[in-house]
Amino acid sequence: MLRYFKIILGLTTVLFFINSCDDYCEQVEQLYYFPPVESNEWTTITPEELGWNNSKLNETINFVKDQRSGVFIVLYKGKMVVEEYWMGWDVYSRGKIASINKSITSVLVGIAQEQGKLNIEDKVFDYLGRGWSKSSMENESEITIRHLLTMTSGLDDYLSYTDDAGTAFYYNTIAFNQLWPVLEKATDKSIDIYADEVLFKKNWDDKSY
Repeated sequence: MLRYFKIILGLTTVLFFINSCDDYCEQVEQLYYFPPVESNEWTTITPEELGWNNSKLNETINFVKDQRSGVFIVLYKGKMVVEEYWMGWDVYSRGKIASINKSITSVLVGIAQEQGKLNIEDKVFDYLGRGWSKSSMENESEITIRHLLTMTSGLDDYLSYTDDAGTAFYYNTIAFNQLWPVLEKATDKSIDIYADEVLFKKNWDDKSY
């Protein structure tokens, strides 16, 4: 589980910059390192090589540790800079990933847009139909995929209206999770199958989607 989580973190730094152009993909491959999925080996790079302030970095690491964190990983263009474990955690530990799902969902939305299956400026009702929320039809018609991604839908935890879309931030898991049925409608596949196809089990030697 953790190995896949580490791979996902590395991928999120580059997935939005990849397209089907062979020349561009070759440039990306030269700029970014992709860790092997068949082993736990991971190329590292030191803060000194990057010219980072070690004192500030250590302050950050200690702050994260003091928050009773189990794992803290920092990647630079796919290479490991920091890998820390606390509270009995190690590279083989398993745990609930909770809202890390949001990062994965966002990557999937980006891939779907790159494939031309949706656009983040599309209205949510284009995919879920009218009445998917408990706000008025007028307010609902203003909510876009971008608003769900950025937690600015203007809805509360019951999907009821609180603010005009795009005017206020509210961390809303219920609203964000509407992206799952949006993705399923846009791709005509379950989110699990789509994620395996374009992310988890994708052959990265294949430069097209």
